[in-house]
Amino acid sequence: MIFDLHNDFVTAVPPRAWTAEIERYAAAGVCGIVFAVFTTEIAPCAEDFGKYAPPDAPFKTLTAIEDLGSVRTTDLGEFLRRTAPCYVSLTWNGQNRFGGGTGCEMPLTREGERALLSLEALGIPLDLSHLSDTSLRTAMDKFGGRVLVSHTAARSLSGHPRCMTDETAKLVASRGGIIGVAAIPSFLTGGKCDRSAYLRHISHFAEIVGTKHVGIGTDFNGGKSYPSGLTEYADFAALKEDMSDIGFTETEIEDIFYNNVCGFFRSAEDL
Repeated sequence: MIFDLHNDFVTAVPPRAWTAEIERYAAAGVCGIVFAVFTTEIAPCAEDFGKYAPPDAPFKTLTAIEDLGSVRTTDLGEFLRRTAPCYVSLTWNGQNRFGGGTGCEMPLTREGERALLSLEALGIPLDLSHLSDTSLRTAMDKFGGRVLVSHTAARSLSGHPRCMTDETAKLVASRGGIIGVAAIPSFLTGGKCDRSAYLRHISHFAEIVGTKHVGIGTDFNGGKSYPSGLTEYADFAALKEDMSDIGFTETEIEDIFYNNVCGFFRSAEDL
């Protein structure tokens, strides 16, 4: 079973291909997916969001918002109440009206801090994935709600600025959060890689925060390439064998693949 914290399906895959893709996901053992509405390039207004509703699927589907700062709305609270995302990230890469995203070391703006208040009041978890280090520190200080990192990797292994530091990972775990490991080669090694690189990052996070705070956040449909041997959900069967070979127990693998993500959303009454 796989419960993926982050897949860009609804804004990347043509609707005509949705049915076939969903069937392929189900056949590979997917039990749940968070479909992220990636707003950076489409810059939707609030009324546009209906077209990005996930398709009917034989598994659990949730909707998240990636880059809330690109949404055009005059009433953020009402928009969030109406769309009810399972989590929200404030930024993407660079700067937006809420603050600094990856590669832009500026703090959250006052508008960004007000957005945090809206999320907290509505009980919507904050995704830290695309915040710059500076904005992330501000967010962690100002935001009292639940946090996660939906798709990332360990910066201590690759040096990529989109990845989480060990210090941040430990802080997220201390607040009951979960860290989804992304299958993006540039995050994992800085270039081309195979499935073993993904396993190294899973193992690293499991070591520093414990297996109960690690999950799968592939970023499928959001990257240009993926590690060889981990390009689709069907490849997670081989990853499971790899994990078992290096000492992960069956329970730990099930937690990382499914239970931790399911439990995170259940505690927010999303499932």
